[in-house]
Amino acid sequence: MEQKDFLSVNVEVKVGQLSLSASPEAVQLLMGLPEAMVSTLTVPVEVKQIQDPAPSPPLEKPGEEAERASLKTLDVTHVLGEDFAALQRAEELQKKRMRTTVSVSFDDATFALSDSIMPLLRLRLEAMPPGLHVEVESGCMDLKLDEASLGVEILNPRHGVWEPFLERFDFALSMKLAETTSLNLNALGPLLINVVPTPTHQMLELLPLLLASLRPPKRCDQSESLSSAVAKTKLRLVSLWGGQLDLLCSNGSGAKATSTTVGVYPTGSNYLTLDGQVSLLALRQFRVRAPGSSYTSDPLWFEQNAAVMVPGCQGDVVAQLLTPQPDHRLLFVAPPLRLHNCTDVALAIRFHDSTTKAVVQQMDSAVCDASLLGLRELRLPEGEPISERSTENELILPPNSLCAVPTGAMGPKTGSAASTIISVRPLSSTSFSVPTLVGAQAIEGISCAQMHFLVVQAIENIGQQAGLEKVKTLSIRPPLLLTNALPIGRLGLQFASATVTVPALQRLCFYGTSLAELRRGLNLCAQLAEGPWSGKEFLAGDDVVDTTGNVQGDEAKVLELRISSKGAAAALNLECLGHGELRLSCPHWLLDRSGLKETSYGRLEVHTRGAPLPSLEGVTLLPSDCFETPCDFVIRGPNGSVAAKYSMKMPPNFEAFVWRVPNGCLALNLQTGTVLNSSVFGATCMEFTLMPRLLLTNASDEDLQIETSQRSQLRLAPGESRVMHWEVPENTDGIDVLATTFRFRPSYANAFSGAVLCSDASAGSTPFSLTTAPGVVEVWSVDVSPLHGNLGVSIRKGSDFAAVNRTEDVRMQVQPISRFIHGCVIAISSGTGEKVIEVAPGERLPIGWATPFAGNRCREAKVTVGSEELSIDLQRTGTWPLKALGHRHGWIREETTGLALRVSRHGTTTELSLEDSAEKGAGSPRSGAQVSDEISASLALRVKLGRAGISLIDENPPRELFFFSLDMLRLEYLQDAVRDSEKVTLSVSEVQAICQLPDRTDGQDKVNMLDPSRLQHLPDALFKNQEFPAVVLANHSAGGKSFLQFQMMREATSSRDLLISSARLDVDKLDFTLDERWLTPLQTWLMHISGQGGFDLFGAPASELLAKAGKPITDGYVAPPVPAVVQAQGVKISALDTTVWCSLRLKYLEFLPAYIRAAVKVFSASNYFTLDGVSLALPARELEPHRGSLQDYTTAIRADYSRSVLSHLASLLGKSSLLNLPKAPLKLGGAAVALMSDGLTDVTEGAVSMLRNLTMDEEFIERKNRSKGQIQGAGQGFAAAGKSLMEGVEGIFDVVRKPVEGAQTGGIWGFGTGLAKGAMGTLVKPVAALGTAVGEVADGLASTSNQLNVNEGSERRRNRRRLRLPRLLYGELGEVRPFVDIDAQLFQRYGQFLQGVCEVIPLERQGSDASRVTTVLLLFSQNLAVAAAREAPRNELTTLERSFPALAAAPQESLLKEFTMSKVGGGLRGLSYADLQVFWIEGQVMHLKALNRDFKLDFTKAGLQEGAREALREGLQMAIDGRLQANRSWAELRAALRNDEHLARVRDMKMAAETGLKMIETDAARMSDRGAARIRRLEVFEVERFTLGFGWGTCNWPTDGELQWRWVQENGRKHPQVDERLTQKQATKAEEPPCQLGGLYKVIDKVTDKQGWVYGMAWSQPDWSQHQGLNLLRRRRWTRPFH
Repeated sequence: MEQKDFLSVNVEVKVGQLSLSASPEAVQLLMGLPEAMVSTLTVPVEVKQIQDPAPSPPLEKPGEEAERASLKTLDVTHVLGEDFAALQRAEELQKKRMRTTVSVSFDDATFALSDSIMPLLRLRLEAMPPGLHVEVESGCMDLKLDEASLGVEILNPRHGVWEPFLERFDFALSMKLAETTSLNLNALGPLLINVVPTPTHQMLELLPLLLASLRPPKRCDQSESLSSAVAKTKLRLVSLWGGQLDLLCSNGSGAKATSTTVGVYPTGSNYLTLDGQVSLLALRQFRVRAPGSSYTSDPLWFEQNAAVMVPGCQGDVVAQLLTPQPDHRLLFVAPPLRLHNCTDVALAIRFHDSTTKAVVQQMDSAVCDASLLGLRELRLPEGEPISERSTENELILPPNSLCAVPTGAMGPKTGSAASTIISVRPLSSTSFSVPTLVGAQAIEGISCAQMHFLVVQAIENIGQQAGLEKVKTLSIRPPLLLTNALPIGRLGLQFASATVTVPALQRLCFYGTSLAELRRGLNLCAQLAEGPWSGKEFLAGDDVVDTTGNVQGDEAKVLELRISSKGAAAALNLECLGHGELRLSCPHWLLDRSGLKETSYGRLEVHTRGAPLPSLEGVTLLPSDCFETPCDFVIRGPNGSVAAKYSMKMPPNFEAFVWRVPNGCLALNLQTGTVLNSSVFGATCMEFTLMPRLLLTNASDEDLQIETSQRSQLRLAPGESRVMHWEVPENTDGIDVLATTFRFRPSYANAFSGAVLCSDASAGSTPFSLTTAPGVVEVWSVDVSPLHGNLGVSIRKGSDFAAVNRTEDVRMQVQPISRFIHGCVIAISSGTGEKVIEVAPGERLPIGWATPFAGNRCREAKVTVGSEELSIDLQRTGTWPLKALGHRHGWIREETTGLALRVSRHGTTTELSLEDSAEKGAGSPRSGAQVSDEISASLALRVKLGRAGISLIDENPPRELFFFSLDMLRLEYLQDAVRDSEKVTLSVSEVQAICQLPDRTDGQDKVNMLDPSRLQHLPDALFKNQEFPAVVLANHSAGGKSFLQFQMMREATSSRDLLISSARLDVDKLDFTLDERWLTPLQTWLMHISGQGGFDLFGAPASELLAKAGKPITDGYVAPPVPAVVQAQGVKISALDTTVWCSLRLKYLEFLPAYIRAAVKVFSASNYFTLDGVSLALPARELEPHRGSLQDYTTAIRADYSRSVLSHLASLLGKSSLLNLPKAPLKLGGAAVALMSDGLTDVTEGAVSMLRNLTMDEEFIERKNRSKGQIQGAGQGFAAAGKSLMEGVEGIFDVVRKPVEGAQTGGIWGFGTGLAKGAMGTLVKPVAALGTAVGEVADGLASTSNQLNVNEGSERRRNRRRLRLPRLLYGELGEVRPFVDIDAQLFQRYGQFLQGVCEVIPLERQGSDASRVTTVLLLFSQNLAVAAAREAPRNELTTLERSFPALAAAPQESLLKEFTMSKVGGGLRGLSYADLQVFWIEGQVMHLKALNRDFKLDFTKAGLQEGAREALREGLQMAIDGRLQANRSWAELRAALRNDEHLARVRDMKMAAETGLKMIETDAARMSDRGAARIRRLEVFEVERFTLGFGWGTCNWPTDGELQWRWVQENGRKHPQVDERLTQKQATKAEEPPCQLGGLYKVIDKVTDKQGWVYGMAWSQPDWSQHQGLNLLRRRRWTRPFH
């Protein structure tokens, strides 16, 4: 479209649904496709050259020359004719501005990531109109996405349901690309992430395959890789069932569904490939049946790992769908009882019938390799090949193989799974064991001759519901599995009169101990090589046989290993892992890579307490206290005497040191690392490597000569690396003993280079200029790479600094400058040491300095261009315009251009270039300009999130473990391209880590414990005098302070250095609670995430470490790359103050350093480590300026703060169990006692006061009222209670004593009064005394509790409320769905009563705020129920609940709670499908008939659409008929509801974009976003402008644009609902919005003036005022709600 001043192009794209999918194999094929196409299209062509004859001159017609002459005088118009007008028109259009507008909207865009068969992860993006709006004009681009949503779902194979990994995240995005670029991301809702073990573990396994597929195959084996990827089996079938079965494979869905039948025969390990028989892309489900049977199994859905029973077979048969590896699926058909050989010997198995007399035969095809099923075998040495084969009476079971138990051998069922009778013999033996029943107990024993075995059972459910048939696998294991995780030596073990030897890093199966002997316990001692035996440690039988509840295993017992009787002891950790597995490991290793034995220094030994530690082949085993007790490095001379000794404790990270020895000094470094857990059988081991500090590497092709600081010389061949030590003077005051210098030169050079400084601060690449011959200068570089105390120094040719002349006719001279510091005077030198570099046009030359480490190590150069000279610091980027002019050749003539010098970074090189000043980047400030804190941003990135949360969800049992919340997160990144500076700002207002497990308390639980209506909501821990807060980590937020504020400035630098000019970290005060009640489940959850092998992300493999131990560091040495170097100054860290509550058993302290764990064990008088509200406060700090490796810098800061925390903790150990006896139970339970006793005191005090008044004894009443409130502590409470009871006993005699006292004082009248008082006292005082005693004890308990536990921190922790309630999980297996507040309120009220709920349908909402009640319908697989969700915990039943009978209550852990539930109706009320007879629907009301009664459900306000109502009706009918599938209960209804939610969002957003209507939620919409009818709001803005002399009126300025229409939207555009029949002039005269939907009304609120106007200067400003002031624009808002 052509306008007056510009051209416009409008493109609008609307997409309903868009789906893309990718798998690793597909990606690999695509990566290899371009090269394959090139190979295919490139056909070799043979070209032959043909010699043409000599051309003859062309013939010229008469008059042709004159014609050519005449053409020269013709105008272009004569040539082009009519086409010339078109060219002129095109030229006119090109001069106009072009405006391109593109709008893209889509209802649902899905990108799926698949494994080899099916999608596992899908990303869903919704961007409804106006959608993505892109406008491009004059090189500027404006991108807007006003409202969109993003969600990520992961398929959980446990139940085959898509679960939200990233819940629907609503956001707005805007980006502007012009001279300055800005990107703004504003969250319109919370960002919530859910992490579930099974799908997360599956994605972690798939990720390496996907990353590998992104690398294209090598050309040589491309075809082979592609063919192997295509030919890989994706669907396998293994059958151990002895008969034939039919496998029904259903493809597609609905009317297009088809079925394929595949015959299933016994396969054994020779699995059947189904890829060619079924379509994997369309495969939906499997069903299995016996041949000729009309009954089929329940469906096995292809996306779910599940098991079903196969009907019609002779005996039980189970079909299971498994995922052994990410690249294939496995269908496994076998009986439900299996045997798994987990030993290292082949076994012969006999199955017996119930009489044990007959042997039940089993076929060889009933055995398969267990690795096919994903069962990993033990890491055991390979045995001899098996030569014996199965016979009719016995079945051969090789190691790590699995066999099916024949039906005839199934014994009586125990629980819900069968047992069997077997006899066993190893192939090395000829006799079988006695027939033994196995499977009846969790762990059983079998003995055969002198060999014993354990039989351990593992059970899993078939289907979703517990209590049905189960699959049981019986694992035959050795009674003792001895794991030697030591890196050296053969480990001897003695136990139960047996002695065995286990090689290093190997396992040994021991069969000489029976289960009965194991149950009695073991006395075990160990021996390393030929050394002495350690002391004996007793292992309890239960610890050896049974599995431990601690994920880390039971606390290790420590044995002492010595290499000789006079040697020192190293630590040997002995751990019981359950099921007979014992692991022995040394937690600390020392590896010698110093190379001392290769030199003349002598032999290196490691001692402690004056004796040598066990050592072999460069590996030394250390004691457990090596962090707090020094170890001695000892050098023995040739005669065996001690030549030198150096003592030091093992460092937590690294430590470099200089060791004086007789022959000089040794500069060494001791590094700390971890050993890869999987390489030492899961043990936790640390390694300390002793190595030289400095290594020199010749990275050039020339021989180098090195001169040390002591004037000694050495030679380095090309590529050679050598160790360098240096001398240290006796007096080291003011000397950095860990730094040294040297000089170097090539073998052909005349002089050495300047001094090279080797230290951590000299990290990076430093260029040197060397005079190799008179007048000849070469540039070399020295790369210093510090890493964890080591210095790798490489010398190479070339420089990272270069002078480049990009002009055509101007020469440039560069002379490096060195600045020397003499006292306080800086001297500048550019004399004979620094040569002038002549850079000709188009030339590029390296720059080096003769003495780059001298003085302040500047990288300055004097640059001369013509007559102009400048001194430029090459470490700072910038541009310097010059007065000189240059010339360049244009298309027609030579052009004159301005010149500029520029310092810029290109890769790893810093360039000083002379170039045209017109190029990009000119005009920046000169070097030396002051740097301000403000940034003129050329790139701005801003992210605003209201809340970001991560939910950790467990699957066994299904529950939410943790919810981590960050509120008001703000991130800003600013980049100034001109100054090459960056600024990062991050702030988080509030943080909470919430433990969502049961029995966690928060501020809502501080209720009166004697209130029956609320008692059931208190966690059980409170009834056990314990307190476990739900919020385990939170900031104080005192005075509105944010949890975290971080700001960092990076300034310009031309080198690789990260120059941090300022950084500030401000952290709020924190409260942190650590207890094993949440630590243990969290560790278990992490184990489920990582799988059996663990993460294996940290540490070095043991085999790799041992291969290098004892060898010099130069063997196989590769010079490290130059690390990231940081120059930090102005780094400030605020005070850190954390209040800690800790209650852990000592075995849970693995996260602490070893020396702290040792101190805890020594000083603690109990097995608990306890901190009660200890404040760990560290002062604010400003770190000293630093230059060095970034990794070492962060490590040093972390280590420094760790030491500070531990030092501060040590000073406060008087508040922990480190220095005190275990705390009294009264103090441990003080919070619960105070909570209960406060309420008890209130009740008893009120009743006792009444009784006291009834005594009519003023003295008694006054005395008791006076003593009230004087009790402090439990002791005073018990003493006062005893005194009150004695007074009660004395009160019994008031009937005698009071009349006598009255007669003595008042005569006859006194006698009568005394008789009345005495009678009442005798009756009332004992009761009142009892009540008073109870109240006084309660006062004492409360007082004691408050003294012990009620301080400011404890009260703050107890009153803190969690930001989110625990979420509700759905189905028997705990499906995860987007979080809904109503569902969480239901779960808070009903707890485990909601286990297995499949769908929650809100019916009606009543009330407001705290009194709001939402009535819901709960659908289970076996029943339906009605319930009420409340904002506040109350138990009154709603009218709908009362109309339904109570369902069977789930068993309760607490009898008190069970009683309370029955009293207040806390259980569910509803109907069982078995009792449901019929139902029908009348309008919006559903009638149910059951138990001879009629029940009604009103769906009027539920907002269900037609599809959902039909799915509900069909589901109920299936439930009545008994056809509701357990693993797919209400799946159709769930799909319909989800579709309604999506359609409702699409409809609302489209209507808002088209009509300007904003949605107002109705009650039904608030209850559930499922397509309910909404109330929408028409919103129109009226706008006027103030004109001097005319006052307020319609906008008429040229810049007002569509504001001139008067009635606009919020974005300032003409409102789409303005009547189209009206002109602009007619519309502006309307007094109310002239919209098609009339009858609007004005909204006047507090922020407007009396007429509803707000005032401002510009429409786009964020804040408007209710006062006119100097503002020239005003607006008011008109709204009207409608349905």
